[in-house]
Amino acid sequence: MKQRFFIILAFLMLTSFVSASDDVDDPQIEALYLRASLMDYEGNFQDAIDIYEDILQEIDDEYVYSKLAEDYARINDAQSMKLTVERGLRKNPDSVKLIGLLADLYRMNQDTITKSYDLYNKAYNISKDPIYLYGLALAYSAAQDYNNAINVYDKLIAADNRNSDYYMNRGRVYAQLGLEKESLEDLKAAVAIDGNFYAASRLADYYLKLKDIDNSVKYLKLILEKSPDNALALFRLAEVLKNSGNLHDAAQYYNKLASEIKGN
Repeated sequence: MKQRFFIILAFLMLTSFVSASDDVDDPQIEALYLRASLMDYEGNFQDAIDIYEDILQEIDDEYVYSKLAEDYARINDAQSMKLTVERGLRKNPDSVKLIGLLADLYRMNQDTITKSYDLYNKAYNISKDPIYLYGLALAYSAAQDYNNAINVYDKLIAADNRNSDYYMNRGRVYAQLGLEKESLEDLKAAVAIDGNFYAASRLADYYLKLKDIDNSVKYLKLILEKSPDNALALFRLAEVLKNSGNLHDAAQYYNKLASEIKGN
């Protein structure tokens, strides 16, 4: 559950580093907002919540609702977070930010995941922002509606064929359908774009199971380029090299692994 909060909180933080809404021009409201922001900065989230609630007694601003929802996420109060977003939408029914946030909340719960579909589509139709199509694809995947997930990823890739996450996630969906060839093609495309860490990890796992030494080494090294201190990748690479007779290189990775373990 906490991991779900952190995912949603990370999304909120992406939109947090801006000033209060342009609609807020009352000096007293602005002063309250600045005070709440200071409480957030100091980690006094309950105090910030109380101030944001006071602000919302005076104005209905989508940004203040999102900040309030963010703080409820920080104190792990899922119910209040959801109620805040729903309250904000009653006052601001066309707020793309709040529509998308409610869709994210529904997506994180298996019981409500199908409710997220219409919300993601509504947010996308208003804004044309692909982040909402991406959310829809993730929702379909989580609900094991793999064919619809692939259709959405196809649309995303047609519009932006340089986003490695689209390929990586479509590759994962293909794997769920048992379409190994298509899955490998997408994972390799993701790696080719920007060395996508997660795609490289899945490819390394795949080739390790096949005992394909060359490709195992290739993708394990790609993982270490992105995450040089990854202990599991260091160990796996050392083991592969040792078992293939390359003792000199294996020793280097074992030593690196020992240094990392000692340092921790």
